Amino acid sequence: VELRMEQSGGHDVGLSVWDGGVVLAKCLEEMVATGSIDFTGCCVVDVGAGTGIAGLACAALGARKVVLTDLRGPVLDLMSVNADKNRSLLNSCELEVAPLDWFNLDDARNLVKQVGHIDYLIFAEVTYVEHLIEPLIETLRVLQGAEYPVVLMSHGTHRITPLLKFFSGISSEYRVEIVPNASIPKEYRSGTQKVFLKKLKHVSRDVESSSQRSTSVADLTALQNWMEIKGSLLEQFGAIQWQVYELSAQLNGAFYHPASGNTQKVLEALKVLPERSAAILEQLGHAEWQCCESIARLGLYDSSLQNESKRISESKTESQPTSHTASAALDDMLRKRLGPL
Repeated sequence: VELRMEQSGGHDVGLSVWDGGVVLAKCLEEMVATGSIDFTGCCVVDVGAGTGIAGLACAALGARKVVLTDLRGPVLDLMSVNADKNRSLLNSCELEVAPLDWFNLDDARNLVKQVGHIDYLIFAEVTYVEHLIEPLIETLRVLQGAEYPVVLMSHGTHRITPLLKFFSGISSEYRVEIVPNASIPKEYRSGTQKVFLKKLKHVSRDVESSSQRSTSVADLTALQNWMEIKGSLLEQFGAIQWQVYELSAQLNGAFYHPASGNTQKVLEALKVLPERSAAILEQLGHAEWQCCESIARLGLYDSSLQNESKRISESKTESQPTSHTASAALDDMLRKRLGPL
């Protein structure tokens, strides 16, 4: 799908095309191509659409009707421009732009009256500010009505606390499926640009309660596996730190006894350790993230962990790894809630 997009940057985040929107659009294209999703005859509402890239992709992929929504003002104006730029590519899709303020539920109610049945709700990278999470969840509840549309969402890894708050808030209503990495563009599968794609189904859409139980068991198994990986990584990191201490001591001795000739050898050995430490810490951060997501889906997210995650999120920069304190908080909480794994 080739879309003509305009963005203006500026102070409002909704005026730029973000990675999450690109990834969601690309993944939807891949899912349609492989037959795992079919928008034919469907109504799609893009929540917090920004430039509208994900919703426009749905329109180009065969949706019957697409409604792009966001706040009134510059964002909605830009969205209208992008909608007009791409109408010629959308075949017979009915494309609309509508205001949707999450703090004003009348907007959501009016949208439901206007649109009627909604098959899919989509949103890209909207779970990044904590104070917006509760209004977002309330808006989704109004939009879902009694029809319970499927929700497709993308998110990055740069804001843990708001995302976990979102998953915790919907854990009793929705089952979360992780879309496999194979559907995500390669450049967004790892590192600082990593983007996740989730599919959310309301529990009422599950015919048998056994499927709900199996989802919880799968999440618990995944959590156990990631905690074991986390433990192994911590052991490896500890071993590297021990090497650093030993080599530092040898280096100190070599300076006092230069005749030993060990200085260069020790320096060469020390030189590779920071890179190895950084690689392990990156893996540890990923494992920690997976643990947090599993916990949120299981409905185990509590205020003590929320406060700890918030403190970590506020204190770290994007270049810093997740604090080991988070690991301790997770482990302590899980022992209390689940017993030994």
